[in-house]
Amino acid sequence: MNAGTSTINWLYSEQLRVDEEWSLKTSGEFIWWAYQPQLS
Repeated sequence: MNAGTSTINWLYSEQLRVDEEWSLKTSGEFIWWAYQPQLS
């Protein structure tokens, strides 16, 4: 695993503690809503 991916994983799980219900995680990135997204 490279440093970039390790950093993203650390941010997601340890630093920000992103809730899976409010996020989309892909290889090397994640999108996170602090509240329910407005989907149209």
